[in-house]
Amino acid sequence: MVTDTQTPTEQAVRRAWVRGRPWDPLCWPWWVQTLAVYAASRLWLFVVFSHSAAHQPAGVWAPAAPTYFDFVSVQFDGDWYRKIAECDPQCGFAGLGYPDDLPVDAKGDVRQNAWAFFPAFPALVRQVMNLTGGSWEVTAPLVATVLGALAMLVIHRLVVDGAPKAVAAWPGLPLATVAVVCAFPTAGVLQTAYTESLALLLIAVSLWAVVRRWYPLAAVAVVVLGFTRAVALPMAVVVLAHGAARWWAVRRARLEPEPDGTAPDEGPPDSDGASPDGGGTDASGAPGDEVPLRDRIQIAGLFVVAVASGFCWPWLTGWHTGTPDAYLRTQQAWRVTATDPFSGWQVSQFWVGRMLTGLGIDHTSWDPVAQSHMLEVATVLVVFAAIVLIVALLVLPAGRRVGPELVAWSTGYLAYIAAVIEPGSSLARFLLLAFPMATISIGLVSRSPWARRTWLAVLLVVMLWLQTVWVDAIWTYSTDISWPP
Repeated sequence: MVTDTQTPTEQAVRRAWVRGRPWDPLCWPWWVQTLAVYAASRLWLFVVFSHSAAHQPAGVWAPAAPTYFDFVSVQFDGDWYRKIAECDPQCGFAGLGYPDDLPVDAKGDVRQNAWAFFPAFPALVRQVMNLTGGSWEVTAPLVATVLGALAMLVIHRLVVDGAPKAVAAWPGLPLATVAVVCAFPTAGVLQTAYTESLALLLIAVSLWAVVRRWYPLAAVAVVVLGFTRAVALPMAVVVLAHGAARWWAVRRARLEPEPDGTAPDEGPPDSDGASPDGGGTDASGAPGDEVPLRDRIQIAGLFVVAVASGFCWPWLTGWHTGTPDAYLRTQQAWRVTATDPFSGWQVSQFWVGRMLTGLGIDHTSWDPVAQSHMLEVATVLVVFAAIVLIVALLVLPAGRRVGPELVAWSTGYLAYIAAVIEPGSSLARFLLLAFPMATISIGLVSRSPWARRTWLAVLLVVMLWLQTVWVDAIWTYSTDISWPP
């Protein structure tokens, strides 16, 4: 039986709730507090989206000043998902709107098509539409919003179980993490017809299941993730880190046993009495001599599932269309550079140039040779600074207090998107899925309650302001120039 992993703060809240103080938010159960924070953030973003929609001109997806539901359901990628979900059941792959053959232009290059978009989210929305009779415009954003709420509940428990040292330093860290994720500049996408809400939920479930050693559940979540977004492959890094952490805990327990006979840093036990950070226990509760054979088999199997899930959709795309590299050729239709690993960063000079222009530096008036060299140097410095910042967050005490699974996901996912994407306006949206970095960022300040609350307030205020910038500058369609979110 799984033991209670509530923090002391949560236990005190539960006692206050039982004593009859439901009007005090500080006395609400953790799940009520989590949903309240999420609901408040969605209400705020509803206002932000509605305000921007009222000023949007007529575009290719909606008339001028569209309604809230039109604004968040059919713009940009949302229109592709709508076409996939609303396709006649007799058409395309699996009854969804995927073409049997890749569309090509006069030059033979593959044109933009539905194979670039994964099927899990539109298929789910389609089922809800069939059950309720609702339209895509209403159903898709509501389904995404509900999935986002579920994701926040799992994220809360993931921080409790996956970062026990950090939570011990700040018992309010799980709810603070939820608040920061909800306030992330691109978190508005969690209530739009995009896949981020489902992907966030599946990633959180996968990580939590690995931490709790519920490996079959993790495998199911990873498989579904492989049909939701192209982000299942980094989960293999998490499995490796988890396996290594368990092996090291057993080895350390042999070399440095605790006075009470328990393994160091023992985390919450699972249904078999095993610690997520230890090597298992025998009937007496003492740490075992090695990771149980069953767990080793399941960890190895989960690793294989994560790798296979990372390639499953591209393989199915090639199999159905008869073109082995159909997925990569489809992705190429959206890119300026080739789809080779890290080749997308060739366009980074363009974005650095725009950043310099935004800072008031007119680099276009420079000598062409000098401009090229300066942009190259500036690009290297910007990318290097970003890498240093990420590494610093991971190795600082705030990063070391977070469990290995959360650190592994952040590291593996960020390295993965660096290898496969072409930097652009969508990068900020992709960073939302690296949500354990929120836990680390919050924990940078831990000296006093006042300092922690001040730091959290600053983070929230800045990010809530950036949400308005993102919705107005990126999500809102412009007839002059429009960057895809």
